[in-house]
Amino acid sequence: MTLALKRRDHTPARKIENALVVSKITSLMAAYKNHDAHYIALVNSGDQTVKDSLPAHRQHLGSLESALRELSRRNIKYKHVRVDELPMTRIGNEYDIVLVLGGDGTVIDVTHRPSSVAILGVNSAPDTSHGHFCLATPQTLGSLLDLIESDALAPLHIMRIRACIDGKVIGRPVLNEIFVNKAATQKYAPPRARYLLRIDGREEEQSSEGMFFGTAAGSTAWMRDYYCTVMDIEERRIQYLTRGGFIDPDKPLRLVKGFIQNPETMQLVSMMDEGFVAVDGTRNSFPFPRGSVLTIRPSRQDIRLYADPRCNDRYRNIPLSA
Repeated sequence: MTLALKRRDHTPARKIENALVVSKITSLMAAYKNHDAHYIALVNSGDQTVKDSLPAHRQHLGSLESALRELSRRNIKYKHVRVDELPMTRIGNEYDIVLVLGGDGTVIDVTHRPSSVAILGVNSAPDTSHGHFCLATPQTLGSLLDLIESDALAPLHIMRIRACIDGKVIGRPVLNEIFVNKAATQKYAPPRARYLLRIDGREEEQSSEGMFFGTAAGSTAWMRDYYCTVMDIEERRIQYLTRGGFIDPDKPLRLVKGFIQNPETMQLVSMMDEGFVAVDGTRNSFPFPRGSVLTIRPSRQDIRLYADPRCNDRYRNIPLSA
């Protein structure tokens, strides 16, 4: 990867003296933490369905050890916490950098914490982890720290969004996407969401398999599976996308895919008794009952992330079907 080394903000360069290191919890760690005897037994027996678990766990631990050794070599003081032990409170300005050892999921978890400290993702298991938001690997960490300290590499300012239900903010600032759907109430029938969508002076009642609202960062994630437009990572527009909209020949859908020109005009009114709004994944879900109104706005604070400004380019023109 060839990086664009142009300065992208006006923060003066300074020596890195204090670092916060946040490491992922591997699948094997989670299994032991949750006393998942079935998963552990599969790993111990070498079952094909968990064949990557132990190698990825070992590679992660090796990467973490390598990163901490690099910081010590540079006389950088650091505090190390696992991501599931990281409080949801603000990351303090006493740190010059946040190093995230893991993959995209760990980086996203860290971006949910309020902070103005720049983040550098380190893909700790590159053999099995995609790591789109991870600019570094254990092998390149030292050279990237050199670039940061020499003022040759600066963090990008990446927009997040916030969701409100009936005027109340829900969840944390969202790096990737907000998803609206109906909870499954029948064993074999897929849920269908019903809602009234208002965007830029247009209004439409829809029935679908869910509705997405996403950022530029999210345009290469979950929404990409449903043919959203891939955006440059620093774009500041909010994209919307209907998933599996109900096709009525007499009432074709118009608001299926596009960009919200004025977020102040956007409303989504629930027509569901079992609706929910998920922020950056369905594990962070909130009730969205009938009559409630969802609004979405840009977050007041960007995330400062060391990344290649062209990192989304490789997702353009990739066919998603045969």
